[in-house]
Amino acid sequence: MELTPDKWVVVVDDQPSDQHMLARILDRLGVQNPIVKLGDGHEAIRYLNGDGAYADRTKYPVPAVMFLDLKLPVVTGWEVLDWVHALSLKRDFLLFVYSEIRSVSDVRKVYALGADSYVAKPVKEIDIVNLLHHFPHPWQFKPDYLPPA
Repeated sequence: MELTPDKWVVVVDDQPSDQHMLARILDRLGVQNPIVKLGDGHEAIRYLNGDGAYADRTKYPVPAVMFLDLKLPVVTGWEVLDWVHALSLKRDFLLFVYSEIRSVSDVRKVYALGADSYVAKPVKEIDIVNLLHHFPHPWQFKPDYLPPA
């Protein structure tokens, strides 16, 4: 199977251990989409905007999926979510917030700003299995892998 540019996954998280955990779970589940890891909200906005180092859309295409932590340095995940919502960029990719949220009103706000789903941190394999099942179109699986039914 050939990887296509519209199938990239962007993980925005300032914790390398959390980035690694998510990538490892995706790999264990048979997902072979290319993954770009970004460490703060400013880099996420630059990536989505195609600014600076991310101007080459062949090398850095608009992702099919973005995992966004809300607690980020420089520009918070809330600010990224608000920016994506304000510019109506959400139609171009799936946006999954994966973070620690302690209130129902914050969960409601995440969805009101256009997130497709919310996954609590620390991320669990079963939560990613559910995402793969409920949002099947962006994932590319290893040839010998059968996605969750």
